[in-house]
Amino acid sequence: DVLGRAQRNSVLALLYMLRNDVEGVVRQLAVQIWKTIVPNMGRALREVTGELIQHIVASLSSASFDRRLLAGRTLGELVKKLGETVLPDVLPFLRAGLDSEDEGRRQGVCMGLAQVFEHASAEQVQEYTQILVPAICAALCDRSER
Repeated sequence: DVLGRAQRNSVLALLYMLRNDVEGVVRQLAVQIWKTIVPNMGRALREVTGELIQHIVASLSSASFDRRLLAGRTLGELVKKLGETVLPDVLPFLRAGLDSEDEGRRQGVCMGLAQVFEHASAEQVQEYTQILVPAICAALCDRSER
């Protein structure tokens, strides 16, 4: 590895996120590059899960709506593919993010929660009810007008 393992994983995680970009051209290029350099998607995804979660969490808190949307979409895809691996790490962050003073961060967290509900299995939702129900209540009772 020319980049080193940590840098490589970070680049792959960001490339994986770009597969869900709001711009179609960016999505297409990211998919093409991903397919070219990643021979085994499942293995690569498991290797970069930690870095990917860090990037998703940072992006859900971004001031940029597009970046929050990108993070939400990526989270949804990740939950669909690796739910049991990702949910224990992401759900506590999402719940805590709803208490933020930053309206944009709370909005990003709501996008993330929506993706979790859309892509998690019924069993996963049931398993994490203790976190999800209070999170949904907090989101529905948010003080923001948005």
